[in-house]
Formats: sequence, C-alpha cells, structure tokens
Amino acid sequence: MRYADMLAALPFAVYTTDATGRITFYNEAAVALWGRRPVLGRDRWCGSWRIYTLNGAPLPHDHCPMAVAIHEDRRIRDVTAVAERPDGTRVHFRPFPTPLHDANGNLVGAVNVLIDAQVADATEGRSA
Repeated sequence: MRYADMLAALPFAVYTTDATGRITFYNEAAVALWGRRPVLGRDRWCGSWRIYTLNGAPLPHDHCPMAVAIHEDRRIRDVTAVAERPDGTRVHFRPFPTPLHDANGNLVGAVNVLIDAQVADATEGRSA
C-alpha cells in the first residue's frame, strides 16, 4: 500500500505541502474540516478559507502554523486556531505540522494533521 493511500484512509484531516508551501495532497477528512477543496499545486500553506487566532484576529495563511513549520524548519505543537469555511461556519482545530526531509537532510515539504479541537476536548481524559 502506498503512503498516500494510507493517509487518504485516515479518519482525521491530513495534508502535505512541498518546501514552498504548495499543497500537494489532502484527504477527504481535510475537505470536511475546511469545507472546500484547495487546488493542488496552487493553494499554499493551508486549505482553510480563512484562519483566525483564538482571540479572533485574522491569521494570514503565510503566518499559519504550517508556514511557520516550513519557514523555521521545525515542528509546531500546542497551538489552537480557528478555520472559517466558505459558508461562514468556523471550527477550532489543533494543527501538528512537521517538516519532511530527504535522505540528505534537505527540507522537501511538510505533513500536517488537523484535529477538530471540539472532538479532541471531548475525548481527552478518556482511556482506551
């Protein structure tokens, strides 16, 4: 099985970018979270229509957690943001962008997992 097939089958939002931030893959769970289908190879940093900080301030896409992860070549954790869908609904989410490197250590892109914060908050503290 290919990695893309595995990522596509996951029940949570996953997407990848190249080293310039252009979206190269996303799964259907990401489409559900974003409320839209970004254009592969054209849309950059995140598939969200708009992004906001928790205090409601607009967060430009080129400053979103995925952009920071690529610009600074580091994992981003412990962040919550708000995605606005094209229909105006909003969802709080937790991003987990992680830079990806080739065999020589060169940055080639990143993978991001987006967790619906409401779902995560409801399940925290439960044991498996």
